[in-house]
Amino acid sequence: MKIKLLVTIFFLGIAHQVYAFDTGYIYFSDHTNQKIQRANVDGSNVIDVVTGLGSPRALGLDLINEKIYWADATTNKIQRANLDGSSVQDVITSVQLPSIDEPIGMAIDASGGKLYFTDFNQNTIHRADLDGSNIETIVSGLSNPLNVDLDLVNNKLYFSDQGNGAIKRSNLDGSDVETVLSSLSEVRDIALDTQSGKIYWSDSFDDKIKRANLDGTGSEDILSGVPSVNTLALDLVFNKIYFGDTVDDKLRRANLDGSNLEDLVTSIPSIQGLAIIPNPEPITVVLLSMGLFGFLPRAYIKLKENL
Repeated sequence: MKIKLLVTIFFLGIAHQVYAFDTGYIYFSDHTNQKIQRANVDGSNVIDVVTGLGSPRALGLDLINEKIYWADATTNKIQRANLDGSSVQDVITSVQLPSIDEPIGMAIDASGGKLYFTDFNQNTIHRADLDGSNIETIVSGLSNPLNVDLDLVNNKLYFSDQGNGAIKRSNLDGSDVETVLSSLSEVRDIALDTQSGKIYWSDSFDDKIKRANLDGTGSEDILSGVPSVNTLALDLVFNKIYFGDTVDDKLRRANLDGSNLEDLVTSIPSIQGLAIIPNPEPITVVLLSMGLFGFLPRAYIKLKENL
């Protein structure tokens, strides 16, 4: 992954570095073929990034250190590599966490130096440093938790509690758990748009993708007839939602309101995880410092001139 631009901004006497990538990428895990692949955000130029895995599930990106993380539900590991797939490392295994049993969901807080992951069979959510140290069990007593996402604006952790048909949230340390949405059929993945105050989720029983306000009000269907969607990713620069269709074996995308549905990559047997670096137009600067715009931890600035 080449960095196109490194900018240092001085604000209130403090230096802040921001990076710009020269193109946009979508990473996806192929559970059946045991690998992670990457394509341009339009679905072109598909390449293998990491192969020879067990059952790769959720993906997470650390753009500060240029790393991709993934949960492997067969080997019971959290692993990472460089964004090009080189230098694969074990981050968390049964050595550090003897009870680990089918990690599936994952979210990365690169600025805070933390990773969060679900343990489907232990009914728990854990947090650790990005190198796998300081592992904590922060939420327990769930029923088959699948996926997680972070609201770093309001310091909240959102997660799908599949066995209880609910989406819940807590503080980042796992305290103050509350139910956001209940009586759901078979919730799979969740994705947050904190800028617009929305949560998106897939329901594989109803074959729908839905969204609501972050407090659970205002629920609406945005896509119907999309079976077995196990993973979602949002491009908040160009207002797109990406998802894997595990029945028709496709990577697809649509506008955030569900319009303009497109097939991007076909013949992928089982997409279980997605992570996106949005495409710059003309160039997008990804803010990697919390200090300058701490209220927009996942914000993007689009410069008006090509650099």
